[in-house]
Amino acid sequence: MLRNLVLRRDLIIGIGAVVVVIVAVSIYLYSGLLGWQWMYGPPQTQRTTGVPVSREIEVELNDYYFKPKTISIPLGEAVRIVLKNVGRSTHTFTIDELGINMRLAPGETKSIEITASKAGSYVLYCIPHRALGMVGISQ
Repeated sequence: MLRNLVLRRDLIIGIGAVVVVIVAVSIYLYSGLLGWQWMYGPPQTQRTTGVPVSREIEVELNDYYFKPKTISIPLGEAVRIVLKNVGRSTHTFTIDELGINMRLAPGETKSIEITASKAGSYVLYCIPHRALGMVGISQ
């Protein structure tokens, strides 16, 4: 009887281990199939406002900061923001209030044209690194 209990316990432990491995592999495959969308959100193509651009602002994305950390855009002014990821990680340039979510791989450069349509300050951040302080302000 003791032997049956030991065999039953070993069987339960073995089945539990198999379940854990199946779940881990499923999560790995699922996140791989979704790729960066799972972590970084949907891609955004370059936006243009149709208004002539008055100036360019260069923003460096590095491992875990933006440079400059504050971007000023006067109300009604059209600007082109040139984003350069000089870090080792993939980063995003995200401003929820303006519907901006640009993903940049290491070494990648992208630009986006925006016109400030309402006064105020907006938080800009990198989705996966926000908790590490990769946050700035657009005003």
